[in-house]
Amino acid sequence: MRRVLVVVSFALMIAIPLLLPRLIKGLVRPPVPPLPGVSIPLPATNTPGAITPMPAADRIAAVRKRYLDATSYRDRGELVQRFTSPFEFANHATFTMAFERDGRSLWAFRQSDEDEFGAGWLYVVRSSDQREFLLWWTLDPAKSDTGDVKYAIGVPQGVSKGNSAAILPLFFGMKSPFSGGVGEPVDKGVELVEGVECATLEFPAQQNLTTTLWVDTDHAIRKIKNVMSAGSPEAVVTETVLRPVFDQPIPDDAFEFDPATLPK
Repeated sequence: MRRVLVVVSFALMIAIPLLLPRLIKGLVRPPVPPLPGVSIPLPATNTPGAITPMPAADRIAAVRKRYLDATSYRDRGELVQRFTSPFEFANHATFTMAFERDGRSLWAFRQSDEDEFGAGWLYVVRSSDQREFLLWWTLDPAKSDTGDVKYAIGVPQGVSKGNSAAILPLFFGMKSPFSGGVGEPVDKGVELVEGVECATLEFPAQQNLTTTLWVDTDHAIRKIKNVMSAGSPEAVVTETVLRPVFDQPIPDDAFEFDPATLPK
């Protein structure tokens, strides 16, 4: 018995110094910076009017053209991802984006501090020329990287629940989850999104994933819903609400992000 106690004590003497820093780090999480650009108000724009009838395929083509022709773009929104199988929980996030044609761009995604998994994660993708992109994130440990637009869209795709690949590819004529190659959409009628009348378009399921878009009369995407059916009809549901603003001047502050100034 005495020998067992000696062995256990010796093991604890080794383990505690190794585990204590991790335990402290888990209990005392370093401050996470706020979402870049979130304090800069979006400009007031005219509320789009009533939806006019249009074949679903033509409406999606108009959406692609709207983003490809945009001289500038800003949005701000929320994303909620709900899991129902095999157990229930939800992730919440906010995001913001600023884009200038042939110029600057910034996309930032921040997970809620209240989430059980990944609380407070911040991911930022920034470019000054649309050719080289800085990727920076606070995942443990905080780090950064650089790459082209495909790299900038693809790397954060998992962490952002697909948010990085939802809108940014449309500005470059790249394939996005709904820009082509996923079958013809079906018109599901008209619904309101935050008081704005939108056409509801549902794409056929691909590998257990069904995507639905809500598009206003300006051909702007105001809501995206992805439903992953894996073992149950709605195992994972991801809903994204956007507030798009096209072709308006964007203040310099909307593009500012300097990791060196962030809290340690």
